[in-house]
Order: sequence, then C-alpha cells, then structure tokens
Amino acid sequence: DLGPVSDLSKHVLMSVRDEAHRFAISYHKTLRKKDLTKSILDEVRGIGTKRKKLLMNQFGSVDAMKNLTKEELNSVLRNESVAERVYECLHRGDQPRK
Repeated sequence: DLGPVSDLSKHVLMSVRDEAHRFAISYHKTLRKKDLTKSILDEVRGIGTKRKKLLMNQFGSVDAMKNLTKEELNSVLRNESVAERVYECLHRGDQPRK
C-alpha cells in the first residue's frame, strides 16, 4: 500500500493524462483532415493545391466533374493538356454504355 496520494501527485498525473489526450485528439484531427483533402485529382500531373481548389470551388465534387466535357474542364483550368489529363483520370475504367 502506497498510502494517501498527495494533491500534487494527483495534479501531476491529471496533467500528464490531459496532455496525452490532447496530443491524441490533435493527431487524429490531422489524419482526418488529410483524408478529407485526398482525391483522385492528386494523381493528375499538373494539378496542385491551387488548381484542385479551383476545380472543387467551381464544380463542388469529383463526381460532378465526371459529367463535364474536356472543354468545360479547360474553361476553368485554361490548360488543354491538364484538362485532358483530368478528364482521362476521371473516366479511367469507365465502360462504354450499350
């Protein structure tokens, strides 16, 4: 038996617990934020943070972008080769409809 625990000891233990909890929460928030910002657009050469934000602000989602033509993508990106790569990436694996 260790006997009664002093108030100072309790305070130190609570501080360590609180700091560990704060660290764990901030770490998980960082992971969640990274997951929310990942998209198929990250795979496209020529699409960085600015162009990705531009596309997301203009069209709202990657799913919405899948309905766009190359010309519509180019009207926002103002770069035909990047618009072509985005279009191809968005439609990779699409099967022709019968």
